Amino acid sequence: YKAHPDEFKTPAKVDFTYLILTLDDLKKTVKYTDEQLEEYYNLHQDEFQLPEQREATQIVLKAGDNLNAEVEKLKQDLASGMEFSRLLAKYNTTSQNSHTGLLAKSMLSPAAGIALFNLQNKGDITDVIVDETGAYVFKLERVVPANIPEFAKIKGEVADKYTNSEARNIFAKEVNTLSDLTFENPDSLETAAKALNLEVMNAKDVAYGDETLKFPLNVQEVQKTAFNENNRTSGNNSNVVNLGDEAACVLNVSKYTEAKVQAFEEVK
Repeated sequence: YKAHPDEFKTPAKVDFTYLILTLDDLKKTVKYTDEQLEEYYNLHQDEFQLPEQREATQIVLKAGDNLNAEVEKLKQDLASGMEFSRLLAKYNTTSQNSHTGLLAKSMLSPAAGIALFNLQNKGDITDVIVDETGAYVFKLERVVPANIPEFAKIKGEVADKYTNSEARNIFAKEVNTLSDLTFENPDSLETAAKALNLEVMNAKDVAYGDETLKFPLNVQEVQKTAFNENNRTSGNNSNVVNLGDEAACVLNVSKYTEAKVQAFEEVK
């Protein structure tokens, strides 16, 4: 016990009150009408545009020891003008799906995306494309141009984006209000809590580095703020702690307990 005091030491701890402002909570307060959603849809068309999509029939050669030899055979068959249906029967196994469904360019590897989206007409065929996953040949079947879906079809998505946008605007304003009021009333969180309709929360026996605590007590920046010497000795509110771009908090330390070695009888 005397030779290893650090093994029996309780960590320093703090008690504090805090206010937490989150984007998720603000989203729940956003209300809207159909007219507001349609206006948002009309003003932010770029947010709803679907990229060009293409559908193809594909030949797939999986990566493996024989890939290079298979690729050479496939290239020769393509050069000979063999019909694509015969190529499919020759090279695709029953476990491989020859129909891609609609694909956006971003869904493919860079090489495959460039090859497929450079095809001009239905029935055009790419050269053999080789990447880290294997080799491919695409035959273009259908092109769906980039488009913006009708409002009625994506009303739910519009509502989500509108809600998120409005909540972010409110969040930015309320973070400023939180900062101003906790600075103007340095020894209390009550004024800011009332103005922003927040609850003053309590945190007890918070040890630095404890990641098992609930959010935001488990965030390192919050713990650093709580253990900052000025914050734990002044009795004043801390500055606003930004937790990414979706949450912010302010805290006021009420008690600090030094780290200490426990009594021998407690740890015997």
